[in-house]
Amino acid sequence: MKFLRRKKLYGRLSLEMEEAISDEMIGEKSGGAAVPLHIGEAVVKKTGVSALLVLFMVVGVTVFLVVKDGRRYRERSESNILKSIGIPSIRGMIYDRYGKPLLKNVAGFRLLIIPTGLPADARERNDTLKEVARIIEVDQPYLVELVVRGLREYKDSVVVEENIGTEQAIALKVHGFRGIRIIDEAKRQYDGGPAFSHVLGYVGAVSAGDLALQSELRIDDVIGRAGLERYYDEVLKGVSGEKILKKDIVSRAFEEVAVREPQLGYSLETSIDADLQKYFFDRLRMGIESLGRKRGVGIALRPQTGEVLALVSIPSYDSNWFISPHRYSRELAQLLSDADQPLFSRAVSGTYNPGSTIKPLIAFAALEEGVVSSEKRFEDPGYLLVPNPYNSSSPSVFLDWRAHGSVDMRKAIAASANVYFYIVGGGTDAQKGIGIERLVSYFEMFNFSTPLGIDMSGEGSGRIPDWQDPDRGEPWRLGDTYNVSIGQGEISITPIGLISSIAALVNGGTLYRPYIVKRIKSGDNTIIREFVPEIIRKNLGNPKNLKVVKEGMRDAIEKPYGTAFQMSDMPFSAGGKSGTAQAGGKTKINALFAAFAPYEKPQIVILVLVEDAREGSLNAIPIAKDVLMWYYLNRGFNQRITNALRIYE
Repeated sequence: MKFLRRKKLYGRLSLEMEEAISDEMIGEKSGGAAVPLHIGEAVVKKTGVSALLVLFMVVGVTVFLVVKDGRRYRERSESNILKSIGIPSIRGMIYDRYGKPLLKNVAGFRLLIIPTGLPADARERNDTLKEVARIIEVDQPYLVELVVRGLREYKDSVVVEENIGTEQAIALKVHGFRGIRIIDEAKRQYDGGPAFSHVLGYVGAVSAGDLALQSELRIDDVIGRAGLERYYDEVLKGVSGEKILKKDIVSRAFEEVAVREPQLGYSLETSIDADLQKYFFDRLRMGIESLGRKRGVGIALRPQTGEVLALVSIPSYDSNWFISPHRYSRELAQLLSDADQPLFSRAVSGTYNPGSTIKPLIAFAALEEGVVSSEKRFEDPGYLLVPNPYNSSSPSVFLDWRAHGSVDMRKAIAASANVYFYIVGGGTDAQKGIGIERLVSYFEMFNFSTPLGIDMSGEGSGRIPDWQDPDRGEPWRLGDTYNVSIGQGEISITPIGLISSIAALVNGGTLYRPYIVKRIKSGDNTIIREFVPEIIRKNLGNPKNLKVVKEGMRDAIEKPYGTAFQMSDMPFSAGGKSGTAQAGGKTKINALFAAFAPYEKPQIVILVLVEDAREGSLNAIPIAKDVLMWYYLNRGFNQRITNALRIYE
């Protein structure tokens, strides 16, 4: 094996004289006797002069190197006898809005192999690896492979396991195996389970790519890989310490020279309500599983500030698997190959057609542009016919989900009347519509196609119609505008973007950047940085027009014809908007429901999205109702919060 041959070379660093002299240099006919050499006097003189010249050159070069590169060579020499060992820092904590820790730092043990420190004897070395493999419950060939790789890549040490058990660490320390090292360090422990994984993310060992990109990293560092752990990694990770040891010729440390203590990472205080997060996750998962489905999103935020109270993405995963990747290799393999993509944060990175949840925005745009008044009525027989200029007997038919009769704006929002929004969005021969150009300007105003800047990695971007694009393949048609006006076709948005736009409509016309971290604190509780609500755009429109839209959303719950009338028995006022959106080439239906409460001064806005929900929004509304009821019963809608929110108006 390669590492055995290399090990043999370490123990023998010189050649014997007889190995350096070739047999051909000895006369074949001498019989082993001395062969006399006859050298002339002239040759001796020339040789002496040449030797002196060479001597002067050697001395000169030596002096030059001592003067010019002495420091560099001295440092290189010292590096051959000094060994740097990193002392891991302790990552900062992450808390919810009430000070509840969302994770822990617990005692952990990292197992390393020092390839050149293993026994030189093959049998002893094999026995060592065999016993270590037994203790940590892995296959011996796995350890042999690590050793070979470490020798091939000239590594001082190789990580075997990021987090072995306490009993395993004790057993290894008791044996005192040569070439085996245990590092005591704090490890992350995520007790909240899958409910918090897409918020917190996870940490992992650095890779070769990380080392190439960030020179300050060490091979034994741990960095954030997803969620808040990744976005705030520089804040959380602290500063690693260092221990300098002298070592002998076989790299055995024997004297501590210097120590630089590690610095504790900063902690994060978030806006997340841990209890709400857990309830929202469990209720959404139960609702999804009852339908035989697997994917969904749940978000709650404060409409007057943009603070995220809950951020749920299903399916999820266990962040602890990444702390001990070898131990959970089977689970991680399944996770990475899962077609439902549990690692994908649908709430932040996913993009969806908004369906009818876009109708409040379309109504607002119609009022702002003076297309219709809020009292203007249109007859909705359950469809809209558009004449065919090429065949008058074959008009285009745009369907509603039911006939609504005569509807004004408030009823159109509450009952989700498609025909009304076809008319005000695209227009007809008898009624001018907003038109695609002006619709696009409102989508841009609400940042549909631009990330809002939430403090999470991987925020997605929605899509708005590029109706003038010559590469579309066909010209933009009136029917395309009709589809966009009910949230279908060439329009999509992230769930965090959608709920932020709803919040802007019901908070008086201010679009906030959604955010999760409220404060960064040091170990002694000193505030290092405090985040305040950040306005992306304010004064979005006439308050009277916003009031009409908000009233339509209230009627969706309070009026018998409202799509969410089943929520009318709640003991507080609220508003909402349902939505169904075709997906998967029109073969599936996503259910959406957005709601806010209390109606007079909203303190919470929530969004529920269930992918492939069969019966559309009817399957999202009960989940939203239960979440709002939980919040009312456990947090309440009180005047104290309302007064506190006024400072941001």
